[in-house]
Amino acid sequence: MRVDPEAVPAVILAGGRDRGALAEATGQPIRALLPIHGRPMIHYVAGALAAAETVGPVAAVGPEALADALPGLPLLPEGPDLLSNIQAGLNAHATDGPVLLLTTDIPFLTPAAVDDFVRRGRASGADLCYPLIAQSVNAARFGEMRRTYARLHEGRFTGGNMMLVRAGFFRQMEPLVSDAYAARKQPFRLARKVGMGLLVRFMLGRLRIAQVESRVGTLLGGSVRAILTEYAEIGADVDKPEDLQLAEALLR
Repeated sequence: MRVDPEAVPAVILAGGRDRGALAEATGQPIRALLPIHGRPMIHYVAGALAAAETVGPVAAVGPEALADALPGLPLLPEGPDLLSNIQAGLNAHATDGPVLLLTTDIPFLTPAAVDDFVRRGRASGADLCYPLIAQSVNAARFGEMRRTYARLHEGRFTGGNMMLVRAGFFRQMEPLVSDAYAARKQPFRLARKVGMGLLVRFMLGRLRIAQVESRVGTLLGGSVRAILTEYAEIGADVDKPEDLQLAEALLR
């Protein structure tokens, strides 16, 4: 039984279509429906949330095809892009407080990982919290999965597939997020927003986590915190055929 009086609502972001190698190999463009041991991948994420003490009501945003895979879980119609899906999820929960946003492709997720991230995020008091996983932590748990790492002053890190954001803050920073999302494939435009000084320090591996938090917080008009987590399953996403094979083996 859930006992956390400050349990937060959650949104599973399951929209979009996969057109990469994974979809070609499986014939399934909806990643949430990829079967792992006869269960759609989204079942593993929804199950972890259902058992987590820190999570209250859960809604999913995605295509109608997910309806049969999510009995008892509200399914919100997907929009044209990720930003509109986040907006739909936040609006469904009708709160200005913290909301957990996560993707559907992290089938290794556990209730303990969710609770640790949410509790530490709430304790930080930040408007937006994002998980970072050290390369050593990820390699010890999922050494066979290829991940992209960023070299910072404190070490090499990969990101997680969830964030804890105060809904009221997200609505406030929405125009900035929309602009950044539109520029996501234009590195020089993004670099101008972040600042060349930070970009140079990042390229040299001298950028500190606190500097990233400060700069992003200034840009967004709120407080941002990186949560260094020991739960590598938060970032172990299945987006390649070999990832799916590994998931089949590890979740057997």
